[in-house]
Amino acid sequence: MRSITSSVLLLALSTIVSAQPRAEHPPKVPRWSETGHFNVVISTQHEQKMRAFYGEALGLTALPDITLPPREGRDFEATMFRFLVGEAELKFIVHEGLTSKPGGRDKATGIRMISIPVKGGDMIAERVAEMTGQEVAWEKSTGNMVTWVRDPDDNEIELRWYPDSAPDFRMARLEACVTTSDLRKARDDYSNGFGLLEASSARRHGFPGLTRQFQLGDTVIRIWDPKKRLPKDTGFTKDGYGFRYLQFIVKDIDSIQSEYKANGINILQEPVPLGGSTMLMFAADSDGIIIECVGKQ
Repeated sequence: MRSITSSVLLLALSTIVSAQPRAEHPPKVPRWSETGHFNVVISTQHEQKMRAFYGEALGLTALPDITLPPREGRDFEATMFRFLVGEAELKFIVHEGLTSKPGGRDKATGIRMISIPVKGGDMIAERVAEMTGQEVAWEKSTGNMVTWVRDPDDNEIELRWYPDSAPDFRMARLEACVTTSDLRKARDDYSNGFGLLEASSARRHGFPGLTRQFQLGDTVIRIWDPKKRLPKDTGFTKDGYGFRYLQFIVKDIDSIQSEYKANGINILQEPVPLGGSTMLMFAADSDGIIIECVGKQ
């Protein structure tokens, strides 16, 4: 069982409270969820370049930074900076000296890509090209245009370009793409194990085969199997750069722990108190992808 460091505990303090579901498109929120979204936690080595890419090039709204104090294995303060996609957060932890695997959906199993809705795609393409040298080629998809770019840490980012008239719920839909070694097991984990609501399966543009989709309010977890043997790229923020884990905000963390155990989910860290009001727990799916659960005491 892994111990919880002070930096991981403070990470949960950055959780924001979601607004109520939108009347024009009621999101599917499981009974255990406190909010209508998940968050994504990312380890990074290029702080200033990543801030510029997500804030200036993609135009995401930045939230205030959080300073994480020194901990065992790191004798310096670390910074967490954050950006909003709808009401979901992208949470970046700055680390030095970690290992890095090549980015891309088909290079490893794990959380291998995030998909971000945008408007003004032509302007974003110009800014990305100017900042990174990447040529952005938009392709037609269902109801929008789509392209794929790499951030300064080589993480793959899908951009979905919607017209200016697109409703708010479209622009709040952060999607996380999970590459699995076994689609059947992964589907069981996220449906029967974690209790997410399964949406319609789809053949997604740029992803051969069938993609299983699970909805948490406005946000979506997409799971696909590239049908080839891949190395793993999973673990905590100190275990490597890239997309490290998904964060769920739950109503009752003790009940979630009991349900996860009953459903055969691997508990990496049982619930521990954070301050006087919060509890924190870590679990993992069959591929080792980490789910962080944050709840009230």
